[in-house]
Amino acid sequence: MPEPTNQTTIIGPDTTLKGELTFENSARIMGRVEGKVSSKGEVTIGDGAACKATIDAGRVLVDGVVEGNITAKEKVQLNAKARVVGDITAMTLVVSEGASFTGHCRVGADTAGAWIEDLGSTNGSYVNGERVQRRSLRDGDRLRVGNCELKFFGEGSSEAGYHRELLNHAVYDELTGFYNRRQSREMLEHAFDRGRSEPSRLRLMILDLDHFKQVNDTH
Repeated sequence: MPEPTNQTTIIGPDTTLKGELTFENSARIMGRVEGKVSSKGEVTIGDGAACKATIDAGRVLVDGVVEGNITAKEKVQLNAKARVVGDITAMTLVVSEGASFTGHCRVGADTAGAWIEDLGSTNGSYVNGERVQRRSLRDGDRLRVGNCELKFFGEGSSEAGYHRELLNHAVYDELTGFYNRRQSREMLEHAFDRGRSEPSRLRLMILDLDHFKQVNDTH
């Protein structure tokens, strides 16, 4: 029987590794890693994890702390608790509210609002085509850092609301309001990966609704 190709290697929360780590498939880091991490698949830096390493992978998802450069062939996603100190290179960069990264530029927020600050980069940081040292950000501003272009959405932005609506249509079932099949499978896969390192925290409840097909057929 051939080996499955969607295996995920998990570095547990009580584990510390130093050196060069190479993964053929995906990896989820929950502990501490120092050195270099390479993967052909997805690398996830879990909440509470600390990674002092360069990361090179197909996709990188960050919920913890990374001190080192990140390179992804497809996407880098910084979730709300992500803290990154290093340069990011990716086809797509997703930064959730609350996340922060410091590299050739630093983006953050304080009581006065969001801002961007260049940290002496060779190519500079640009807002709406103008090179800046430090500038407050307004809804709709376009940022360019190296080869990466971003658009800033301020709090309450109508355009941000439009994109959120598109995301909701892609993630939720319109009739029930629950996650759709694709999103449910992705969440289950991540939950099972986490459950392998923390079995006591994994719970799964399945509900069977009688005659629900009639509702689907009607609506």
